[in-house]
Amino acid sequence: AGIYDLFEDVFTSGALGCPKPGKEFFDGCIERVDRYLETAGQPGIHKEEILMIGDSLTSDIGGAVSYGLKSCLLDASGEKFGKQEGVDHEVRSWQEIERILLG
Repeated sequence: AGIYDLFEDVFTSGALGCPKPGKEFFDGCIERVDRYLETAGQPGIHKEEILMIGDSLTSDIGGAVSYGLKSCLLDASGEKFGKQEGVDHEVRSWQEIERILLG
């Protein structure tokens, strides 16, 4: 999609060994980011600084909302829009995500 360079890291449940939408998955993501920041001499990350981008209402968006993270639903068809309470952004393309990330 041409936006990979906008991210410091990408997390998958397979790589972390914890299924979404479990709290352990999100804990693992934060722990990994905190280790990276620590080695760079920077303070740890706060939940308010994280945006969960996903296309699944249950495992991606529902998990993020339950964990207290901002969320972005990527739904090219628009069929899932408005079906999950607490979604911060609903987008239909990677270009829209790029605009959100670049602010």
